[in-house]
Amino acid sequence: MALQALIETLSDIEEIEQTPWRESCPHVSTYDAIKHAAQKHPDLPALRFLPTGAAEETPHDISYNALLKRITQTANLFHSLGVGPNDVVSYVLPNFPETHDVIWGAEAVGIVNAINPFLERATIRKLISAAQSKIIVTTPPLPGLNLWDPVVSVADELDHVTTILFVDPAEYFGMPPTNVPLRTPNGKPILRFQDERDVEDGTGLKFDRVVTANDIASLFHTGGTTGIPKLAPHTHENEVFYAWAISRITPLNAGEAILTGLPLFHVNAVLISGLSAFLAGTTQIMVGPFGFRGPGVVQNIWKTIERFNVVSMSGVPTIYSALMSVPKDGVDISSFRFAAVGAAPISPELLRNFVDYSGVELLEGYGLTESTVVAAINPLGGEKRVGSIGLRLPYLEIRVADLGASGEVQRFCETDEIGTIIIRGPSVFPGYYQREETGLTAEGWLNTGDLGRQDKDGYFWLTGR
Repeated sequence: MALQALIETLSDIEEIEQTPWRESCPHVSTYDAIKHAAQKHPDLPALRFLPTGAAEETPHDISYNALLKRITQTANLFHSLGVGPNDVVSYVLPNFPETHDVIWGAEAVGIVNAINPFLERATIRKLISAAQSKIIVTTPPLPGLNLWDPVVSVADELDHVTTILFVDPAEYFGMPPTNVPLRTPNGKPILRFQDERDVEDGTGLKFDRVVTANDIASLFHTGGTTGIPKLAPHTHENEVFYAWAISRITPLNAGEAILTGLPLFHVNAVLISGLSAFLAGTTQIMVGPFGFRGPGVVQNIWKTIERFNVVSMSGVPTIYSALMSVPKDGVDISSFRFAAVGAAPISPELLRNFVDYSGVELLEGYGLTESTVVAAINPLGGEKRVGSIGLRLPYLEIRVADLGASGEVQRFCETDEIGTIIIRGPSVFPGYYQREETGLTAEGWLNTGDLGRQDKDGYFWLTGR
């Protein structure tokens, strides 16, 4: 039995789970998932990049076939630079189409490590060191973001870093190729990513690798549940399951457009607006390298939605608050069917006001980097309970529990009884990277550190921390 298009109640989820998810999902690795999407939708646009984020500018279009070729070339490039299954490629990049090349190409050959480019140099160094990265991919200075000097100096300080690649954005802005030194002060090579990628074979992977479900695909930095920065690994199973499940329960059709403005160092942009969107055959409208942070992007979103017939987007509460001050008179947003909100709690008043202003369903969800992304969400096809984080996703267990001093489950709480929210299932990570602390109980439950309750209909409610 395939997943149905919409979930309305907990009974729908339980009906879906009568069939093991692996019987319906054919993909083992993220590369296989993207390859499958390209075979189904070769000529559809996978990415449409607006360099400045302006609604009226000409987009740079990349078809599914072209995307697969670029990812294959990138994987072969990393392989030629010595990356193997246990080696890490760190990227410190804004949102370019090439960022997708790096993410999925690195996962095909090894492990990718996402780093927020707005972090301080000292934190970037700690994360690259913790990951023991072999390759770093970054970009020359951009208006409002100068990563070059700090990233190059970090690479020079760390013996395990062998090579720096830079994504050159010059072509997007009608400029000649950027000139940078060919080596770091300590002699490490610096290579232009596009040049190195484009000379590689894009017809197939030139290395033999059999990916297993438990192989680590990615590392994302997180505060964890204690506020201490950690690296949270995702396995290929975590990411493939999550993207497959979201693509099947979200009513998106091949060829429809979604707007992507969240940063590609965050799990939401990588796996909800990214991999799951690819599996659904949708087109990602990328609104500039800084997404929603870009000058004028939020002020032009309604026009962007109209021009590209956008059907959905994801955002944080501040985005939806800002959108209510953007006039939409005379703009046709009838294509816009629903939006998701997460990363921070949204007030019931803001949620109601946005729905009233836009006429668009706004779905509140809940998740952690350790649960891959969202673990619970208000159902698009069913009742939205304002203030609730909704129902659990299919194949995930979410319980409210009374935990002992060591984090062990002493008992599960009754209906509406407050306890700690714990999560288990195929999207839950395997434990923090290279640390004794895993964040998991002996039974595989993820302790979220959040307090909440579950009502009689299966909806979860956060009550504190």
